[in-house]
Parts: sequence; C-alpha cells; structure tokens
Amino acid sequence: MHIIELPPNKKGEVKYKFFESYKDTRTDKWEKVSVTLPTNTNQSRKKAQTILAEKIVEKQKKIFNPDFNYTLANLTAAYENDQKNSVSLSTQRRNMFACRAIEKILGYDTLLTNLTAGFAREKFLKTGEPNSRLNERLARFKALKRKIP
Repeated sequence: MHIIELPPNKKGEVKYKFFESYKDTRTDKWEKVSVTLPTNTNQSRKKAQTILAEKIVEKQKKIFNPDFNYTLANLTAAYENDQKNSVSLSTQRRNMFACRAIEKILGYDTLLTNLTAGFAREKFLKTGEPNSRLNERLARFKALKRKIP
C-alpha cells in the first residue's frame, strides 16, 4: 500500500490518499484502487487497507453468472441489442448476418461454458469454406465472444 499526502484544500485541511495495486485477471494488467482519508494513523491505515481490499474484490468479481447457462443464441441476441446502439444500420445487418451463420455452424443451443477453441475450429473447418471467409467468421466470432455478459 502506498500513501500520498495531498496538498491542503481551501480550508487548509490535509488529506491522505492510500493506493493499492492489483493484477486484473481479465486483462492481465496492473490496476490501482485508491481511497482518501483525513488522517495517516495506524487506525486509518488499517481502515484504508480493508476498504481497498473490498474495492479490489468488487472489481475482480466476474460478471458472468454461472447459474445461468448462456447459449450461443442468447449471446447473439445480446450482441444484436448492443449493435443497435453503437453502429450504423448497414454495419449491424452485416454483423448479424455473420452471427447467424456462426450460429448455424456451431449450433444455436451450444453452451458457452462448454465452447472450446478446438470445438469451434473443428466446426469451422467442416464447412469447407475458403480461408478468407473462415477468417472473417473467426473475426466476427471473437467480437461476439467479447460480449459475454
């Protein structure tokens, strides 16, 4: 834990900022959390340590809900809703056409928890499509996977 003394505010009060670094498991990068407290005593350091630990746990929580079995069809629907708000209509149509093709290749009811790279590769290669099309499908599939809730 690192501590920085902040410059006095308008009222002349000095505050202390406590930092803690942690490695984000999703991005594999170092991130920081901080909390500001009015004093730098043993008691405030312990309080800062517990607050920072809670913040790290909160940030590290997985958003993925293991109680719900997400299927490829669920993921495509969520991706479609996201696309409606972020891209033009022509791009949305193109992306959804590609996603529907991926659903047909991999199966609508494929569970995401059971989806592996080997399974996807095998299914893509079985189609017999040219490499250029397979590369485009792979790029769209990766974009679709980034939308996992």
